[in-house]
Amino acid sequence: MKTIQLIIIAFLFLGCSKQEIEAQPDLTRAEILSSTGWILLDWTVTGMTLDGNRFAFDQYDQLETCSKQDIMYFNTNGSFTQIRQCDIQLDPIQVMNGTWELNSDESMMYLVTSTIGEVQVTFKHFDSFQIIYTYYTIHHIYGRIEHRQRYKPVPQHL
Repeated sequence: MKTIQLIIIAFLFLGCSKQEIEAQPDLTRAEILSSTGWILLDWTVTGMTLDGNRFAFDQYDQLETCSKQDIMYFNTNGSFTQIRQCDIQLDPIQVMNGTWELNSDESMMYLVTSTIGEVQVTFKHFDSFQIIYTYYTIHHIYGRIEHRQRYKPVPQHL
């Protein structure tokens, strides 16, 4: 009898498609952003011009190991905080904070901080598993520089 019950239970679980198991209500981008912390996975810089030559480089590789563990938290009140915790024995350090706001169709986000000013980011990919966006800065020597950053949600055990 137990064998039959186990077979029925296994059939019920195996009979569900992956999509049915992972089905979630449709969340807005604001809800996805504020539902968890986000860790930077990669950061490339392109469009820099020096002596008439354009070049690109991997900014992520230039970061200190500890900086690669920074977590961005987008709060529901429109504020955000970037936290760094290099040593688990020490309290986290607030690296940057500011405000964020999505445009009406949620295709862009405006970030404002006291250190870098206002930045307009354009989402290239956005779901609850990964966010990719680009933004531009202007440098007095290199001109207009494009930044591309990719984030993943913080694992639940952190």
